[in-house]
Amino acid sequence: MTERRLKWAKRLAVITAVGMFIVLLMGANVTIEVRLSRRVIGEGIEDGESVWL
Repeated sequence: MTERRLKWAKRLAVITAVGMFIVLLMGANVTIEVRLSRRVIGEGIEDGESVWL
């Protein structure tokens, strides 16, 4: 019984970690896209400044 619970706990931990990593990548991608679009529009953005939605 304990081994079965441990197996599922490990699976859940892996799934959670992968999900958080994907969300982190998506957030970084949105930040890069916003920085590029603002630069193209000409609103002027300081170098190294991050823009979060």
